Order: sequence, then structure tokens, then C-alpha cells
Amino acid sequence: MSKTFYTLDIDTKPELFEWLEGLLGVKRNPNKNFWAHDITYADKRPPMTAPTVIGHYLNLLESKYELLKQHGIKSSDITIWMVYEYNNECNMEFHPEDTKRLGDNGIILCVSCYQTSEE
Repeated sequence: MSKTFYTLDIDTKPELFEWLEGLLGVKRNPNKNFWAHDITYADKRPPMTAPTVIGHYLNLLESKYELLKQHGIKSSDITIWMVYEYNNECNMEFHPEDTKRLGDNGIILCVSCYQTSEE
């Protein structure tokens, strides 16, 4: 079974966790000691057409950067993670509009790949 995990991480004070949930309209993962929202795809490929997961996260953030900044959250405090489990070969592709929007907004994309132990 292969999985792909996406996480929107925002480095901020715990006092702002609830405020962020209200602003972005999504719940954080309570199992983490920082603000993070997770999306997992098991046994299927994440969508490559709009809206992609990265595009979804950017949609949550766009138009809110000024409010985030007013609360001390800079774009350098925001990271989108993709953790990709693979078997035999690791291939991925990113929608050009997503990578442009990431760069335009100064958001970091981190990718981590690991091979499954399944045979």
C-alpha cells in the first residue's frame, strides 16, 4: 500500500492555533506540537489537475497574508510538505501554476521520499 502525505506547516505560537483554524477554515493535527494540517492519499495518486493539494493549501492562504503578517506570521514561517512513499521507483510531477504560486508567495515546498518495505 503506497501513501502520499501532504502537510501545511505554520511555525507560530500555540496561542494562535485556534485563530489559524478559524482563519483558514481547517483543523490542525492535534498530534503535533506545532500548527499543521494533514491530507493523506492511500493507494491512489493525488490529483494533478486543479485543484491540486498544493493549490488547495495556497487557496487557503491567499488573501490572508496581511492578516497572518499582523499576527507575526511571515511567509518564511509557512511550509508545504509532500511525503511520498514509493516502491521500486520514485517519480513525481508538479503543476506549473502551483510552483509559480509557491514562488510568488515565498512559500517553501519540502519533498521527502522513502521506499516501502513491501515486496
